[in-house]
Amino acid sequence: MVAAEVTATMALPLQARSATNVGLHHPKNEDSHALLDLEDGARVLLVCDGMGGMGRGDEASALAVQVITEELARQSGFPTDRMRHALRMADDVVRDRLCRVGEGQPGSTAVMVYVQDGAAHVTWVGDSRAYLVRQGRVVERTRDHKLVEELVDAGQITAAQAKASALAHVVTRALGGRSPDEQTVRPGALGYPWKLMHGDRILVCSDGLSDLVEDEELGGMVTEGSTEDVVERLVQVALDRGGHDNITVIVATWEGPDWVEEDVATPVMPASREVGVEDLRLPDEDATLPPFGKGDLFDGEDTEPNPRALQPFEPGDANEDGRVTEEIDPADRSQDSAPRSSTPAGAPRATPAPTDRKATPAGAPRAATPPPAPASSGSQVGQPPVEEPDRRWMGAVLAAVVVVIAIGLLYFARR
Repeated sequence: MVAAEVTATMALPLQARSATNVGLHHPKNEDSHALLDLEDGARVLLVCDGMGGMGRGDEASALAVQVITEELARQSGFPTDRMRHALRMADDVVRDRLCRVGEGQPGSTAVMVYVQDGAAHVTWVGDSRAYLVRQGRVVERTRDHKLVEELVDAGQITAAQAKASALAHVVTRALGGRSPDEQTVRPGALGYPWKLMHGDRILVCSDGLSDLVEDEELGGMVTEGSTEDVVERLVQVALDRGGHDNITVIVATWEGPDWVEEDVATPVMPASREVGVEDLRLPDEDATLPPFGKGDLFDGEDTEPNPRALQPFEPGDANEDGRVTEEIDPADRSQDSAPRSSTPAGAPRATPAPTDRKATPAGAPRAATPPPAPASSGSQVGQPPVEEPDRRWMGAVLAAVVVVIAIGLLYFARR
């Protein structure tokens, strides 16, 4: 039985439809999801996948959706900041209410897309995913917070080995799944929003779908047909391929205009000075400004870089129930890559201790970036250098005083 929901019509030209299914191997559905319309005219697509903790994953995901919904409605400000705050609050509440000693440690993944005007902001925790599909191709997607992803990035295993590993379902971040006295989770966030084009489709789903469908085939499935047809097709594909987990899918179609960058005129210095343009170049003696800092664009603790160009996964062997069990061979250091976001050069990546379908905070303190050296005085562009007062006369006066004192001491010593 597929439970479906259609959003109400509103000003935002984003048609969305959702569906969830218990799958073929679980007694109850531990996924939760929501389609939210906010007062600022934005629409939020949210999926939470409950897990572990004495079978109380459904409580964790439902509580996470409730807290996130309330916090998004209550907060204001930049979308990504609001989403991060909501995810942190959900993590605190789930751990405080459900992860007490003796009550198990249920948790939940979370992924949400905040669409406002023609921009889609994305944040997530765990291995539920968001995809941007354009013209039949997955052009970007979120990167899973999973142990095998960390090992691939470190060159310890290949993408094919990661997909076939017995550790493939070990997540490194989640809402809950830890004791209340541990550190709050660090949500992932794309470094910039997706700039939507007319006809783009956004897919948000739990791993009950993403585990069974490759990126290169998903693009065509999401593009063909109406939004309603796509949702039903994706759920049915997951069931046909084993339905090993709960399946939750949200598909949204952007029916608005293409994103258009603002036109910003860039002034150009003319070849001749006859037009009266003031010379803004610095004098030679002041041309010592420190270079612009090369700081890490994603140095903020909560920001993930956007994914690089997608590469197809290599197929792995699976058991009859659709689960993969091949052990990781740490000696294999092939550079085969899977579609994921890249870590900025020089930025160390901490690999947290794994807990099967439980979250372990992966936050390691970052080294502070030293501030740039102060600019020379008078080095403001477009301003003349500041004239420093000549203080050489002070040295001459001081020398004269010393000489007078020395002569006086010599005179009194001879008497």
